[in-house]
Amino acid sequence: MSVGRSDHVLETERLRLTMPQPGDESTICRYLVTNRAHLESMGPARPDDFYTETHWAQRLPDMVEQHEQGAAARFFVYLLDAPGEIIGQANLFHIARESFQCATLGYGVAEAHQGRGFATEACEAVVRFAFNELNIHRVQAGHLPENLASAAVLRKLGFVPEGYARDFLFFHGRWRDHVLTARTNPDWKAPGA
Repeated sequence: MSVGRSDHVLETERLRLTMPQPGDESTICRYLVTNRAHLESMGPARPDDFYTETHWAQRLPDMVEQHEQGAAARFFVYLLDAPGEIIGQANLFHIARESFQCATLGYGVAEAHQGRGFATEACEAVVRFAFNELNIHRVQAGHLPENLASAAVLRKLGFVPEGYARDFLFFHGRWRDHVLTARTNPDWKAPGA
């Protein structure tokens, strides 16, 4: 089963999550440039061109294609009462089918919007989408051991710690350990069942 349409919109009590489309370049760049130091503190440093509209004009068609092929489902997060400003992102990537039926969850929230439960709310909507719309059996996520805020988000979402991966990702000039967690879909149905 593929993700299919690239126009999915998810809504929660306070948030609207939309899949990025060509034309969103300036809004995406505003979010990324404003939050560059914050986002790079818990992830890899990006080259300067990552923060340009030219980069995103080239990248967005590929992201739409990934949606349509079922390889990823990426969402930018907006407040319902401020629809022109991205406050975060919540993504499913590395979507695998056949005997694995799994996706990886990644997320981030703008520095100015930390501590208000937006990451939990957005990720819950994306996990529901993975389970109910995509019939994914397992969603996994990792976090740096020192990222206690991310650990709390995953715990609230019902993700269970499954292991500790040494030297898991390389960024900021060194290998970084990660805590590995996952949540499974209790209502998963075998394809064709």
